[in-house]
Amino acid sequence: DAEDIGVTVDNGVVTLAGRITTFSQYSAADRAVHRIAGVRAFANDLKVAAFHGGMPDDLEVAALGGGTLNDTEIAKGIADAFDRNVVLSPGITIRVVDGGITLEGTVAWYYQRDAAEATARSTRGVRWVWNMITVTQPAVDAATIEEGITRALVRNATVDAQHVHVQVRGRHVTLTGEVHSLAERQEAAAATWRGTGVSEITNHLRVVPR
Repeated sequence: DAEDIGVTVDNGVVTLAGRITTFSQYSAADRAVHRIAGVRAFANDLKVAAFHGGMPDDLEVAALGGGTLNDTEIAKGIADAFDRNVVLSPGITIRVVDGGITLEGTVAWYYQRDAAEATARSTRGVRWVWNMITVTQPAVDAATIEEGITRALVRNATVDAQHVHVQVRGRHVTLTGEVHSLAERQEAAAATWRGTGVSEITNHLRVVPR
């Protein structure tokens, strides 16, 4: 409900504030802002009804209102959802403390890590999710990784590849340069994660609106 959301903009830095009723609304507002041209940075200060805090600062997400599930019920709900998701690895462990979720373990691809977090976040009763899942990839030399990522960026119509620079050390990829929107910055990172051999990314791309 946009009437309950306040928007402030300062030199391309957007802040959303207010109270909403579901975590899905929180996520929808987040996605909407990232699609807007000219946004350089974004702070989502929306709070969902019944939010009580108590989570890590860099994971400031809102709580689901009206939840009455205990930690065992929440854990079972997430485990059942993981079992139904064919892309997820059985090597993921779930820890629940007071409605807060910590995910650990290993997966072969970043999209599996992302899917595990999205599944946990959508489970009733979850207050926040801390994703500590590690992405493991086969050993590939740095030159091959860099070449594969560069080709992927060139093929991606969303990304202006000529302004994105790729540096690889081991399996750690660093992106530098300039993009024109937060959405382009995120898409560059997503394309990089799809590269074979990548296990860690540092995204230093700067958003410079057209």
